[in-house]
Amino acid sequence: MTPKVTVVMTAYNARSTIAAAVESVLQQSFTDLELLVLDDGSSDETVAALAAITDPRLRVEIRAHRGRPAALNEALTLAIGEYIALNDADDASLSDRIAQQVAYLDEHPDIAAVGGQLIATDGHRQWALRWPTSPIEIARALDAGRMPISNACVMMRRDWLQQVGGYNESHTRLEDLELFHRTRRTAQFAALPTTVLVYRFRTFSYQQWAHEEQLRAAITNTSVRTGVLAYARYRIAVAAQRAGVAMTRSRRRS
Repeated sequence: MTPKVTVVMTAYNARSTIAAAVESVLQQSFTDLELLVLDDGSSDETVAALAAITDPRLRVEIRAHRGRPAALNEALTLAIGEYIALNDADDASLSDRIAQQVAYLDEHPDIAAVGGQLIATDGHRQWALRWPTSPIEIARALDAGRMPISNACVMMRRDWLQQVGGYNESHTRLEDLELFHRTRRTAQFAALPTTVLVYRFRTFSYQQWAHEEQLRAAITNTSVRTGVLAYARYRIAVAAQRAGVAMTRSRRRS
C-alpha cells in the first residue's frame, strides 16, 4: 500500500544524531508514512546506526558523496508518497508534526508547500524561531530576497516538486532558497503557527556568513549586504531570536 507521506532524510557523517532523528519520524502520531534515508557517502558509522533500526517503514539507500542537492533530488525520485516531508539527520520532528501538515495540505489544495515554527537548540540552550505563516507574507519576503520558509520542516506536494524540476544541483548551498524563489510567482507557500521541529542551530562565522550572503544575492538578484556592520546586524538578529523577540529573517545552514 502506498504511504500518504514520504519523509526524506539525507545523511552525511551523522552517526551521533541519526538515530534520534529517525526515531522522531517513526514515532509520529501519523503512521501512514515511509522514511527514506539517503546516505550521501558517509565515512563514519551512520550506515551502521541505520542498520540497527528494524522498523519496516524505514528505507535506506547508500550512495557516493555528491552533496545535499543531488542527494535530495535522487531521494525525491525514489519517494512514493503524495506528500514529501523533509527532516534533516540532526533535527527531531515533534510527534504531531506530520499529522498537522498533512491536514493543512489536505484542506488547502492551492498551497504547494507548508512549513512551521521551530525550537532551536544550541548545546543546553533552547529558544523559539518564528517564521511568517501567510502566503502573502512569504511571497513578499521572497521578492525581497529573504528566505521566509524553514526548509528543515517543510512538507511539499510531490507532484508540484516534480513539475518544477526539484532542486537546482548547481547550487551547493541555499538550494532551498533557489527552489522557493524560482517558483514564487507560480506557487503559494505557507507555514503552520505551531512548533513542529527541534532544530540544531549553528551560528555562522563572518566568512561563512559572507559566502552565504553572496550566494543569496546571486540567487535572488538583490544587493549583497556584506561587511562588518552587516555581519554585526546578523549577530544581533541571532541574539534577538534567542531572546524570542524577532521573526526569523537571517540565513544559516540548510
